[in-house]
Amino acid sequence: MSSPVSAKSHDQLPASEKTSFWQPSGMTDERNSGQIPFDSISRSYFLIRTFVGICGLALPAILLIGERWLDDAEIATRGSLSAYYHSGVRDIFVSILAVVGILLFTYKITERNRDNSLSIIAGVAAIGVAIFPTGIPSVVDARLTPLQNRLGEDRTEFIHFTCAFVFVVSLGVLCWDFANRERKRSQKRDGHDAQLPPTLWYSFHLTMAIAILCAVVFIGLTQWLGFFDQHSILIGETVVTVAFGLSWLLKGLDLKVLPRMTNW
Repeated sequence: MSSPVSAKSHDQLPASEKTSFWQPSGMTDERNSGQIPFDSISRSYFLIRTFVGICGLALPAILLIGERWLDDAEIATRGSLSAYYHSGVRDIFVSILAVVGILLFTYKITERNRDNSLSIIAGVAAIGVAIFPTGIPSVVDARLTPLQNRLGEDRTEFIHFTCAFVFVVSLGVLCWDFANRERKRSQKRDGHDAQLPPTLWYSFHLTMAIAILCAVVFIGLTQWLGFFDQHSILIGETVVTVAFGLSWLLKGLDLKVLPRMTNW
């Protein structure tokens, strides 16, 4: 059997043959010989992580800025991210949560482990948050949705809060699992040196998990004590989405420790 043809480096390729990451032309020896058949699929997983993280980071800013941009009138900040369902950015709120929910649900769905189970639960919960709206705030002049008319506003809101709680808890545990995985990870992976030590990533993901926990406790205490309760849900939810977004966005950097697809 003939040995695989060594790939040319990118610098050795004619200008007409130099392509981007998305269309690699100079394949590595490993890929040419079929030793790493699934590295492209792994890249898709990591890109999903990155996109989910971007959605989490962008959600609060899009809702707060988007409503003011869409409506010329002066608008007070709403009491929670969920309250933006009853606003001009409802479609954006629902769309982002639905996309995140579907990606979380389908992310490595064929695997059987706690991470994947939590991801599926979080995905279903995110879709539930999008479908079942929170109650209409007293300061908002809005009509009940057909679903609220059918189930009742209180029952719909209960389902919404249940889904939101499950979603947040699942995200926090996923960040915790990310941290533990980094703590156990070797300094090398597939022959590539880690650009940053695993202990640093362990501390980062652990911090994000603790931030989510603190946000949940903050919301619960302020609502129970009636202190700063008009804005605590919005602040807590924003901390949760940003922490979750950062954790998943930077977890997508695992893409850089995969075997190289090309010699350039």
